[in-house]
Amino acid sequence: MKILTPVIGLLVALSFASLSQAGDELCNGGDVILCPDKAPQVLDILERNVLYGFDIHPEENRLRISHGYRIEYAVEDLLRPLRKKTPELHQCLMSYVNDPRFWSEFQYVKNHEFREVDDETSFVVPKNCQKKQVAIQLKTRFSTNQPRYIINLDLWKKMDAFQQATLVLHEILLRNQILNPHWSNNTVQVRYLTALLASAKPVQSKSLELQSHLNEVGLACRPYTP
Repeated sequence: MKILTPVIGLLVALSFASLSQAGDELCNGGDVILCPDKAPQVLDILERNVLYGFDIHPEENRLRISHGYRIEYAVEDLLRPLRKKTPELHQCLMSYVNDPRFWSEFQYVKNHEFREVDDETSFVVPKNCQKKQVAIQLKTRFSTNQPRYIINLDLWKKMDAFQQATLVLHEILLRNQILNPHWSNNTVQVRYLTALLASAKPVQSKSLELQSHLNEVGLACRPYTP
């Protein structure tokens, strides 16, 4: 796991503003909801519960109390229900999880706030809570040494394994959507897809029904490439 020191992290944070001048584009890598005396919750999961009413993922309760669980294993557990229902999608998503090069694209920054990336519409935030940027994804990179996914380490450490795995799934789905030439910064779609896959829907649905719905809402997956 790459962790930036405060000085280097500051330089990276300051460089965000200049990325667009270098032909790059920031995409909203993900948000969390912070409420008093509660661990951070990925916005996709809040919307899953409040807007869509999906039941919780069958591995959710176990992952919430699994401290120190490797993130690769947590994402694998999150995706496991897809293995039988939508095997091609499962294989495609796992091509990210199983490739060390994917994980090398993550950079974790501590002791810094991330500015909000204005590419989304958020419908709900609970009273007395606030939405915080936890991840930023770069659409393109000017160098292979540059991270693609920049994560707020302070928030990441407060998240349980289920929330962390959900955030990584969000990153993978967002990555696939922004590679679409018709991408229109529709992060609502990405959050819906994340909420759906991080719920009991894949287990509760028949294979054809699930695949049909995923096609209907525009899920596309391309195998991982650096």
